[in-house]
Amino acid sequence: LFTEIINYFQNEHDDVDSLRIDTNEDNKAMQHLIEKNGFTRVGTLHGVYRKDEESYVYAKLMHPDKQKQ
Repeated sequence: LFTEIINYFQNEHDDVDSLRIDTNEDNKAMQHLIEKNGFTRVGTLHGVYRKDEESYVYAKLMHPDKQKQ
């Protein structure tokens, strides 16, 4: 389902330049899925899910060739 959603935005929405997603530092399975689908870790958030923990922020350019023009 995750991959289908990413593909939907990439193939059906030229107006969406990028997607961002965040996940808890302990959610290794989600981190793997995110990275497997071409996202790059771009930042860290503090205290989003629980007071003393980090979340990782990922982003993916949907149309990298379009960005270069």
